[in-house]
Amino acid sequence: MTPAMVNKVLGYQEKLGIARALTSRKRHRVFSYASTIEILSRGTGGRVKRRS
Repeated sequence: MTPAMVNKVLGYQEKLGIARALTSRKRHRVFSYASTIEILSRGTGGRVKRRS
């Protein structure tokens, strides 16, 4: 995958609310998928501790 493709996919994920950027840098950004993990853990009996 090229960096341009990854950036495009991450942009779509942010617009859809799937991913959330935790940093505002242009390079070496960090993303959170907390809501996705929470949804996936429902019904598995696992508990997810949500960070504020």
